[in-house]
Amino acid sequence: MERILQSFKNLYKGETPFKNHMWFALTLLIPSIFGVMLNYIDKETPKEMLIIFGVVALILGILSIIPSIFLAGYSVDFCQNRLNNGVGFPKMSWELFIKGAKLVPLGFVWSIYVIIFFGTLFFLPLTSLILSIVKSGDKGAGIFLFMLGFLFVMLLLCVIAFIVTPFLSYLPVTYVNDGSYSAKLFNPLIIIDFMKKSFKSTIMVALKYIIVSMLIGLAVSIIYIVFLVLYMGIMAIIAISSSTITIDNVAYAPITLLFLIPLSVLVAVFQMYVNSIIGYAQLDNYIEIFKNEINV
Repeated sequence: MERILQSFKNLYKGETPFKNHMWFALTLLIPSIFGVMLNYIDKETPKEMLIIFGVVALILGILSIIPSIFLAGYSVDFCQNRLNNGVGFPKMSWELFIKGAKLVPLGFVWSIYVIIFFGTLFFLPLTSLILSIVKSGDKGAGIFLFMLGFLFVMLLLCVIAFIVTPFLSYLPVTYVNDGSYSAKLFNPLIIIDFMKKSFKSTIMVALKYIIVSMLIGLAVSIIYIVFLVLYMGIMAIIAISSSTITIDNVAYAPITLLFLIPLSVLVAVFQMYVNSIIGYAQLDNYIEIFKNEINV
C-alpha cells in the first residue's frame, strides 16, 4: 500500500500544484452542470421547466465535448511526465486540447472493440438461453431459467470487465511512449500481449484500488449526507416561509433552484474530481508496471 500512497502524494508535487488542480477542477465544471441538468429532467418536472432544462442540457452536452478532449490531453501529458520520471499534475494549456484531440481516434476505435466484445458476450448466451426456453415450452421454468441465466451472464461480464479493463490503460501509455500511432495500437490482440507480460501485477493494482475506492467512497458519502441535509433544509425553509410555494412544488421554485443548482454542481465537481484523482493515482501505478514489465 506504500506505493499507492506515494502515487497520491505524487499528484500534489511539482510546481504550482494548487493552481494546476484548480484548473483541472474547473475543467469538470461544464460536464458537472450537464449532469445536474439531466437529474432535474424527469416525469415530475413541470412542462415549462422541462423545456428550459432540456435546452440547457442539450447545449451543455455539446459543449462538454471540449472539456472531455482537454481531460484526454491531461492523461497524455500525465503519461509523458510519468514516463520521464516526473511528478505533479499537468498544467492547463491549449496544448492539452491538441494532445487530447490526437487521442480521439484511439479511443473511438477501442470503444467499438469494447462494445462488440461485451455485446457479443452479453447477447450470445442470452439468445441461446431464450431459444432453449422457447423449445422447452414450460413458461414457469423458462422464466426462472432466464432470470438465473441473466444473473450468471451479468456476473460473468463483471468478472471479465474487471480482468480486461485495467489492460486498456496501457493503450494510451503505449501511444505516448511511442510518440505516434502504429498498427499494433489498433490490433485487439495487443491486450493479450499486455496480459502475458504483466497479468499478476496489473490485477493486484486493480484489486488494491477497488479497496481504495471503497474507503474513499465511504468518506465521500459523508459529503452526500451533508448535501442531502442542506437540500431538505433549504426546501423546508422556503416552503414554510412562502405563502405561494408548497412542499409539492418547492423543488422547482426559482428561489430553490437558485440555491440547489449551484450546490448540486459543487457536489458533482467534487465527486468527479475525487474519482479522477483515484484514476490518475491508479494510472501512475500502471505506468510503473509498463516501464518495468511491458516496455522492456
